Amino acid sequence: MTEPVLRLLVLAGVVAVVAAFWWQARPDRAEPVSTHRPDLAPGAYFFSSETCGSCVPARKVVMSSLGDRVHEIRFEDHPGGFGAHQITRVPTLLIVRPGGEALMFEGVPRRRHLRGLY
Repeated sequence: MTEPVLRLLVLAGVVAVVAAFWWQARPDRAEPVSTHRPDLAPGAYFFSSETCGSCVPARKVVMSSLGDRVHEIRFEDHPGGFGAHQITRVPTLLIVRPGGEALMFEGVPRRRHLRGLY
């Protein structure tokens, strides 16, 4: 194998590793966080905003996974509700169970995390 080909293969390998780490660590990909939300009735709540770029793909994932059982709360319609529910980032999905136990997703949730939750 010639030296330029070997350099190209090494460079391609480095790019592939960096891309894989970037893909897994993207800040817009939400991981579930357990929380306690006795202030909300059991259900699924999707907090969004018109100016949020990640809200459109998040809405698609949430609606296709959970359907019309989701209560969408838009900042433009209920700005006080965000502070009252301690929502600091959009998109945010809260899935509240009886007793107030909840899962919170800040960012675009993964479909696999939403399967069978609600």
